[in-house]
Amino acid sequence: LHHVSADSDYLKLAEREYKGALRLDSHNPERYLQLGEFFFIEYKNPREAASYYRKASILDPYNPIPRLKLSNVYSLLGEFGKAKKEELEGNRLNQLWSQIMKP
Repeated sequence: LHHVSADSDYLKLAEREYKGALRLDSHNPERYLQLGEFFFIEYKNPREAASYYRKASILDPYNPIPRLKLSNVYSLLGEFGKAKKEELEGNRLNQLWSQIMKP
């Protein structure tokens, strides 16, 4: 039981730190991606993770990563129409970046 409490305390502290970093750097899409990952992996909360991934995709509309993460989350939530839309956009952006980065 003590171990569960320690884990819970760790998660609360980590969440507070992530949100503090976000407050200091609220226009950085990476902060939103990090919080999305935190909620998805640590709290097993895909709906909360989606809200942070969505914000990251708004702040960095040419980055495929938030779109592809949203696609995965929406699939888990059974929102397959949204998942497909985000997957298509993420793949389109991925191809765009591949073309830009070609030597």
